[in-house]
Amino acid sequence: MNELGEAGVTARSQTNAIRVNQSNPLVPLKELVRQGRLAPEQFRKAFVRTLLTEALGESLSDSLEFQSVSDQILQTLEASEAGRDLLARALAEIK
Repeated sequence: MNELGEAGVTARSQTNAIRVNQSNPLVPLKELVRQGRLAPEQFRKAFVRTLLTEALGESLSDSLEFQSVSDQILQTLEASEAGRDLLARALAEIK
């Protein structure tokens, strides 16, 4: 397996699936949530990666560096109460 392990591969493939809908990149994520196909950690990772892909472009999103940065951003958000609250509120709007 690669540096990211199985969870990284799963999150990456889910992020790739999310890219299918170009008009609103969150629509496929909402569908995966509705179907119950994402564990909470995978959901948070996919959400952050989707937002970063939208902001920075798809050309960067397949690199290991992008995956690492998105994981670090998620860790930073989850490390503080304010970050956890912000993430929870954003994610609640998707569900």
